[in-house]
Amino acid sequence: MIRILLVLSALSVSAVAFAEKLEARLEWANRVELAIPLSGVVDKVMVVPGQRVKSGQELLSLDQRLFEANKNKAGALLGEAAQDRAEADRQLSRALELYDQTVLSDYDKNMAEIEMARANALWHTAKAAQVEAQIDLEQSRIAAPFDGVVLSVHAYPGQVVNNQLAVQPLIVLADDTRLVAKAKAPADKLASLKSGQNLKVGVGGAWVGGKVLDLGMDPIDENERGPLYELGVVFNRPETLLVRVGIPVVIRINE
Repeated sequence: MIRILLVLSALSVSAVAFAEKLEARLEWANRVELAIPLSGVVDKVMVVPGQRVKSGQELLSLDQRLFEANKNKAGALLGEAAQDRAEADRQLSRALELYDQTVLSDYDKNMAEIEMARANALWHTAKAAQVEAQIDLEQSRIAAPFDGVVLSVHAYPGQVVNNQLAVQPLIVLADDTRLVAKAKAPADKLASLKSGQNLKVGVGGAWVGGKVLDLGMDPIDENERGPLYELGVVFNRPETLLVRVGIPVVIRINE
């Protein structure tokens, strides 16, 4: 009789432990679609799918000639505006000096002040154009925002990029050092968890420590017991663990 009770007790504990494990799938914790907010012609594509890149590494660039020309043009116009402003300032100083000597009319003084204001406005406009041209030049290239792996490339040299109506994603990049296990869980399971709580993820035959990232508020599915909500657990991938997103994993929540 005692042996039967022990067996039943062991089965009960095993069932509870099983109930506290949720089936999940791996997703990227940080996946971005990189684009250029400008139109132009693709000049260079420096990466291929599957390639690992470092933060700041250049991945793609448009033909730089037009952007360089616009930058040089803006610089020249700014220089011209600076000279005009300096001359207007000299003329205004001279006009004020003559006005104080009562040899210049109010009209002429006012005209000198207006010319100074106009020259100053043109200088600020030229300065803004120079800044805009510099930004366009910088944004005509795509650089990796973080260390990661290239998932896909949607560009090739000579391709025309027209972003007047919609921005086209050109490169998709993911941080392959941080992954998230996502499961569907009933409300009573989520009620016992909190954001940032330590949990274990079973992946590749090992248990990896992670933290609760998402506790869904809106149902994403349902079963015979009721609605199911998203549970996300983020973890750092061990260097020795090579996995791909989409594979099944397990989240253990009976810690």
